[in-house]
Amino acid sequence: LLPDGRIIVLGGWHQSQGSFVSFSQVWLFDPSSNSWSMANVDSSNLPDGRLGFCAAALPDGRVIIQGGGNSGSGFGDTFSDGWILDTNQSPMKWEAVQPLSALGARRDHFCVTIGSDVLIGFGM
Repeated sequence: LLPDGRIIVLGGWHQSQGSFVSFSQVWLFDPSSNSWSMANVDSSNLPDGRLGFCAAALPDGRVIIQGGGNSGSGFGDTFSDGWILDTNQSPMKWEAVQPLSALGARRDHFCVTIGSDVLIGFGM
C-alpha cells in the first residue's frame, strides 16, 4: 500500500505465459476509483525476474524488495540482492541496494515496515 492509498503489484510468475513478470511491469490499483493502471517504469536497470521475494512500502512511497528465487520448485537460484523502486519519480526507477545482499540468499520470507524501519524475517 502506497502512502496515497494505491496498491502496487509487481514481480512474480506469469502462469499462462510460463515466464517471470518483468519488474518493468508495475501495476497500480486505485481503490477510490476501482481502477487499474500500468505505471511508467524506467527499464534500464531492473531486478531479475523472481518469485518468493519480500516487499514493503516505505513511508516516503518507495518500495523495497529483497531476495526471492527463479524456480517454483526450489531448485533454481535463490537471490541475496535487494532493490528499491522509487515510485515518486516519473518514470519510476529501480536502484540496487548493495547492503541488502549482506542478509544472504533467501526466499519465501517477509518484510514489514515499522515506522521508517523494515523488519525482514525467516525464509529459506
